Amino acid sequence: MWSKLFKMALMFVGRLLNNLCTTSKHNVGVTSQLIIQTRDYAARKGTRAKRDAKKIKRKIEKIEKIGFIEKLLKEESKSATVIKRKRFIEINKPNPIDNVWLFKAHPPKIYTIEEAVQCHRETHHPTMLNCPDSKIIAKFDVSLQSEKKGKFLEPISRIIDYPYNIKHNETRTILAFAAKDSLVQDALKAGATIAGGKNLIKSIKGGDLSLNEFQYCVAHPDILPDLLLIRGLMKKKFPTTKRGTLTSDLEGLIKKFLCGTKYEAVPDKFEKQYGLIECPFGTLDMDSKHLEENFAALVKDIYSVKPKKVTSFILRACVISPPGKEYFRVDFNQYLPQETVKKDPAAEELLEEEEDLLDAVIPSH
Repeated sequence: MWSKLFKMALMFVGRLLNNLCTTSKHNVGVTSQLIIQTRDYAARKGTRAKRDAKKIKRKIEKIEKIGFIEKLLKEESKSATVIKRKRFIEINKPNPIDNVWLFKAHPPKIYTIEEAVQCHRETHHPTMLNCPDSKIIAKFDVSLQSEKKGKFLEPISRIIDYPYNIKHNETRTILAFAAKDSLVQDALKAGATIAGGKNLIKSIKGGDLSLNEFQYCVAHPDILPDLLLIRGLMKKKFPTTKRGTLTSDLEGLIKKFLCGTKYEAVPDKFEKQYGLIECPFGTLDMDSKHLEENFAALVKDIYSVKPKKVTSFILRACVISPPGKEYFRVDFNQYLPQETVKKDPAAEELLEEEEDLLDAVIPSH
């Protein structure tokens, strides 16, 4: 008790001496020897708030580092990539011994187009799903790897003109360019929304006509020098032979864009070097031969986008018909175009000369 009272008395005396020093401006020197310095004024505004905010930030950072959510996300991403790899990479499985086998333990059966269509017709019969005129869709797993490593192909978006066209129920707007008046009239008869020559280019350049109103822009090669003036405005809509929008048969090209079927290659979420193409190629009530011809035309059109150095472009194909969920693997290799090796005439002449020389040196018996 006496020690506490003594300390309180010293504190009281120290405060009095400090007040005297501040008023008289004389340093007594007692406070530095006997008691600790004390302050009666408050701290600056906002210091405690800043200190508390720093503590909260440290706590949040610790929670983010120590938290278990990131671990769960990493595990999910790892499992997802493994599932996707199983889809794209073929695993060697033994062939089944009899006509009954487990789907997971053996490779799936590969059907022909006629067999796959017939299977879908059985499931869509009026006694089952009752959709005899349902669309039949082809799904292709495609490799989007380009010739250079680490780079992928540009987004593939094409329109195919089937031998036996199917209805798409879409309204399409086409802008056609041609230099001659006769070609302009033919383009309008074929179904182009607007067709014209130099005057049409001037109206686009002046801002009277917007290119955003049109889905497709096609052109005849005779107007290409004048069309270069608005190349910066057209950007990706500029007609080129690579995109299939520049040709001398302008009338046939417009009919193709109006009646054709559109398809796109959607890249995979996890592995961007792979993509998926979904495209309908007919209905179940069509003739089986017509469906086969449409499927063959679709395979050839997809294969035409393949880079030169890439060997395996189409990985696998299957056929599905909604509302059913059954899909059937289809053999597409028989519809691929056969690559012919071009013979060099100069090389053939050299070979013939070598054979003549050998015959002259080594006489035949």
